[in-house]
Amino acid sequence: MLCPVVVNEFLWAVGQSVNIYVYGHMGTDELAGMSLTGSVQGLTIGALSGLSQAADDVRRIGAQIFLAFAILMPVKVQNMILGGGIIRSGGRTKYIMMIDVFGTWLIGVPLALVCGLVWRLPIVWVYFILSQEELVRFIISVFMFRGRKWMNTIA
Repeated sequence: MLCPVVVNEFLWAVGQSVNIYVYGHMGTDELAGMSLTGSVQGLTIGALSGLSQAADDVRRIGAQIFLAFAILMPVKVQNMILGGGIIRSGGRTKYIMMIDVFGTWLIGVPLALVCGLVWRLPIVWVYFILSQEELVRFIISVFMFRGRKWMNTIA
């Protein structure tokens, strides 16, 4: 006899496949729209499923980290747009490398070490404080973007 968990997961996967089949027959734009949001939906559902099944203290810590991430997300996304997209597309990949290395090794890692191992702050504070490297990257990237030195003119 099959385990109920196996049957459950199998039938769920088949149901998801049928849904994708329906989206695909609705049109290319509709399927592309669902595909575009699919990974975000999957990550969100996966994270929240894990959070809902976590032990009492782990659930609280996870919720706090999610809140910190939500607060930091606008800056993280702007860095992806400016650094990973606009400035890098201008041909200044070395600039982005320097910003990332600077942020990680001169700000993020030292803050993580001090906050986590020396001061022994709670994980949510360690994560939030070390993530300030994102704010520094953002400020540098904004100045670089406004200065237009990132544009690599093709003659």
